[in-house]
Amino acid sequence: LTENLRNDVVHIAKSQVGYKESGVNMNAYGRAMGNNGQAWCVYFVLWCFDQAGVKERPVSANTCNNVTWFQKRGLWHNQQPVVWKSGANQCDGEVDADYIPQVGDIVAIENDGAPSEGPDHTGIVVAVDDSWVYTVEGNISNSVVERKYSRANGKLNGKSSSVHVNGYGSINYDNARSLQEMTAASTAGKDTKTDRSATVESKLSITTQPIDASVSEE
Repeated sequence: LTENLRNDVVHIAKSQVGYKESGVNMNAYGRAMGNNGQAWCVYFVLWCFDQAGVKERPVSANTCNNVTWFQKRGLWHNQQPVVWKSGANQCDGEVDADYIPQVGDIVAIENDGAPSEGPDHTGIVVAVDDSWVYTVEGNISNSVVERKYSRANGKLNGKSSSVHVNGYGSINYDNARSLQEMTAASTAGKDTKTDRSATVESKLSITTQPIDASVSEE
């Protein structure tokens, strides 16, 4: 890994493509987050951020809750003119038409055909070109997979489908302090230089941030 947190998140996400759960919702990401056996697309996303050492990221196991996290920080970029409400979470459907998705964004996705209830799936943006947004997502057919969405209409593979992008949450990577840096700063007088070149596999034991697992989905 490098000192570029955005690139590290993408590298880690892409390294996991092809991973398959070992049983119904049994997987490394839920286990690392302390809530194995649950729907795990959000756990995959948050695990990638923790492995890269990004401290400032959403904390819920629920996509709609995480949309609210971004909204409160002015980091939510809505892409669909759909009004939705889910518990205390809601979106007025106003589209941020000028936003260009960025590598390392968290994407919120409508995956179950019930747009009025808000997004129910999530992933990480790993590439963007003039026509497509490319993502890596967990818990699709029990696996980590790559997908692409049209920038013109937000739909999966550009086709008329109930699966589409709701919006993007941007992470403030410039101000994000890694977990390693936070640890080093809090242990003055000790040699706490962290080797961030370690492989993803060797970092599975990294301390993860707290997760609100009261409501999970996907």
